[in-house]
Amino acid sequence: SVQKIMRFLTNKTSQVNVLILDACRDNPFEQNWNPQARSTDGGRGLAKIPAPTGSLIAYSTDAGNTAADGDGTNSIYCLSLTKNMQIENTTLDQVFRNVRTDVLKASGGSQRPVEASQLTGDAFYLKKGTFSNEIILIDSLIEVKDYKKGLELVIAILNEDKNNKSALIRKGRLYNIDGENELAKEAFDLAINLYPRDKETFMYRGRYYFVVDEKGKALQDLHQAIELDSNYVDAYFYLGLVYQDLENADKALSNFTKAIELDDHNSKIFGFRGDFFEKILKDYNAALLDYSEAIKLNPNLTWNLYK
Repeated sequence: SVQKIMRFLTNKTSQVNVLILDACRDNPFEQNWNPQARSTDGGRGLAKIPAPTGSLIAYSTDAGNTAADGDGTNSIYCLSLTKNMQIENTTLDQVFRNVRTDVLKASGGSQRPVEASQLTGDAFYLKKGTFSNEIILIDSLIEVKDYKKGLELVIAILNEDKNNKSALIRKGRLYNIDGENELAKEAFDLAINLYPRDKETFMYRGRYYFVVDEKGKALQDLHQAIELDSNYVDAYFYLGLVYQDLENADKALSNFTKAIELDDHNSKIFGFRGDFFEKILKDYNAALLDYSEAIKLNPNLTWNLYK
């Protein structure tokens, strides 16, 4: 029974439960019980069931009606539903409104999907937007030091998705670059609280601690990032920089070298290791080899980084 399924779901969580019934059909056994059933409206479709608090029950057609099977493998309701569930940044309510529009059109108005909803709290999204294009633009703005525009875009993303990890990280980076260190730390801390098993959040907070000269905390976060992903190139690279500042040449070199082993096409890391060989170890031959490799990988390198 539907009630049994709903009890199972609500026992799991009282926050958001969704039950979709694409099953509004004539009862195939009813004619055996009542030969006159198919000539009346009483035997058609499913009755409407009230949704428990925190739940939504969706029906492929209204109570007392039957739904079209469609011409293919799936019903017109199912086809519309699977399409609309994949649209980013569309609330659950809007998904079912879109489906209703599609099915009414496809059925010529004869099939009208309905929902019984008792959802509470904030809008629920089946597929949150990644804002991937906006994040790429923000990164490019960071490169050209247009921090004001970058921050405007970050805040716009967070207004739509307050827990967006990529936006929180870039908010921290932008505030850090702009000298607003407390606001930067607040953004990084929130990202880690929300995503405590995410390597990127720890790596970027480690970078932040390095910039503000809290090297002990930087080491802790960068090692945590590597614990989460032992092949995390950026974490090894920044560990190299931190150990270089701490005048621990052996650990600096081992981390720079590990980063290159994992990514031997990264011109930046070759350039920085070359700088380390030249200025710290005074190993000019090794420095020249790394500088040459960096330039080979990227002939457009800004030379003053590696002079």
